[in-house]
Amino acid sequence: MYSFLSMAVEMTYHTDTSRISKSGLDLINKSPLHYWDKYLNPERAEKSTPALEFGQAFHRAISHPIEFENEYAVFASDRRTNAGKAEYAALIESGKKIISQDDSNTIKGMQTALMRYPRLVDAIKHGEHERTFVWDDPATGAPCKMRVDCLHDGYVFDWKSIEEATPSNFRYSAKKYRYHVQDAFYIDGLAANGIECKGFIFVAVEKSAPFGVGIYELPAEAIAEGREAYIRNLNTYMECRKTGKWTGYTPQLIQW
Repeated sequence: MYSFLSMAVEMTYHTDTSRISKSGLDLINKSPLHYWDKYLNPERAEKSTPALEFGQAFHRAISHPIEFENEYAVFASDRRTNAGKAEYAALIESGKKIISQDDSNTIKGMQTALMRYPRLVDAIKHGEHERTFVWDDPATGAPCKMRVDCLHDGYVFDWKSIEEATPSNFRYSAKKYRYHVQDAFYIDGLAANGIECKGFIFVAVEKSAPFGVGIYELPAEAIAEGREAYIRNLNTYMECRKTGKWTGYTPQLIQW
């Protein structure tokens, strides 16, 4: 029962286009046209990638290990054989999501690595996982939403699967994927829901042995920059909603 309910809630969250998430903010930052194409284009097609599917499986295994075992199936056979084809078809028919043996081994290695840190174990065992929050941004009026990986004792824990969890590579990833925007957006989203956030902790876990773990918090100045960035993105988003115009990169020639 929980499995089907949680899957329904997940689908509702991702298909709800009445509110904007951090992923939506990233697309607005790229260009409003990219946001429109992913979320509002009536002819849009759902797209997935192996990296995205692995990340979803990893998050599910960390947050809800029992449900993960029920929802996912490991396929280790050869689909080129008749027996392999039949086994794969049976798994598809069962409604389970399929992961490879290699991905399953990797996820187990990452889980084991996290268990070496008592604070993370406490958060995983006792925290609230994948909780959804909605609010209206007070500065722009934009309807917002977010899903928190883990909320425990006033702290947000965000799980990141990463190639290298070194400080230098985390800084690179934080800039590329705008972690500072996520930090500020989530802190303010929790405040709008009456929850004081004591801190936002990024937990970066490597996807290969020895599955190194890096635990990071962003400095106050980075969070302030993230807040300025997301408010700027929300202003753009609200203007696009008002005018119905979702423009691309630039309306005029750029010279360089």
